[in-house]
Amino acid sequence: MYVSDRALLVSVRSMAVLLMLGSVGLIALVISQRYVHPDVSVVDRDTQVIENEVRQRPSDPELRVALANVYLAKNDADKAMSQADQVLSTEPANVSAAVAYAQAAINRGQPDQAAGRLTSVLARNAENPIASASLQLGAAHQLLGRIELDRQQPAQATAELQAALEIDRTNADTLYLLGRALGQQGETERALAAYQCALRFVPDFSEVYQEMASLYDRTGQAERARVARAMVSYSAGDYAGAAAALTGSITALPDAADVYLGLAMAEEHLGRVGDAQTHYQRALDLDGGSTAARQGVGRLGANP
Repeated sequence: MYVSDRALLVSVRSMAVLLMLGSVGLIALVISQRYVHPDVSVVDRDTQVIENEVRQRPSDPELRVALANVYLAKNDADKAMSQADQVLSTEPANVSAAVAYAQAAINRGQPDQAAGRLTSVLARNAENPIASASLQLGAAHQLLGRIELDRQQPAQATAELQAALEIDRTNADTLYLLGRALGQQGETERALAAYQCALRFVPDFSEVYQEMASLYDRTGQAERARVARAMVSYSAGDYAGAAAALTGSITALPDAADVYLGLAMAEEHLGRVGDAQTHYQRALDLDGGSTAARQGVGRLGANP
C-alpha cells in the first residue's frame, strides 16, 4: 500500500535499503540474541543491542552506520547524524554513512547540509570501479535528486535521478521522481514514459496515476486522464468504481494494454475471475512485456 505523502515513502524505502545494505551486522546481532525483553519494544531492543556492540567496537564503521539507521527509524535525527558523522570523519567516501547523515539532516529541515554531504561523497566515489553496481550509490543519487526537486531545480534533479537509474533501472520510486522532474521542465512525453515504466514495476502506484492524470489534462487527452483517475480509485480500494470507469474506456481505447490490465486487476479483486482472466490475456496479447499481465494469466489461468 502506498501512503499519500510519496516523498515520505521514498525516504522510508531509501532508509530500508540502507538498513539492508549497510546493516548486515545488525541483523546478525539481533538474530544472535537468546532472550527477549517483553517490556521493551523491538526497535528499542535492537537499539540497545547495537549500542552495546558499538561500545565494544567503537571503530567499526558498519556498526555505527547500522546504529545511525536505527536512530533514523526512531526519528532521532540528532543521534543519527552524530553516528554517521563519526564514520565520515575517518571515512569521507563512506556512502552508507553519507546517506544516513543526509536523511537525518532532511528530517531536521537542513536540506542544504544534506545535499553538501551527498555531493561530497558522490564526488569521492566518481572513480569507484563498482559504482555501476552499488545500490548505495544509487540511493545517494536518488536522495540528492529528491532534494533538488524540492529546491525547484528539476534539471539538476533529472541528472541525479538518471544517474540513480543507471545503477538500478527497476526502482519505481526513482522513476516517479524522474517523471516529476521532467514534467516540471515541460517534457511531457518523457515524463509520461518514466511514469509508465514505473507502473511496470508497481501497477498500483497511486501517485504516478495522479501525476499522469494532470499531464493528460494539460495535453487535452481526456480519455487517458479518465483511465489514470480510475487507477487512482483502484489504488484507493474502490475496485467497483475503477472497473466501471475502465469498462467505459475500452471502447475509446480498444488497443490500450494498460486499460485491460487495470480492468483485470479490479475484476480480480471483485471476484470476477472469468472476466479477469479474459482481460489479463488481452493485456498480455497487446503488451507481451507486461509482467503484471503475465503474472495475472499465470495466477488465474488463460481463459479457455
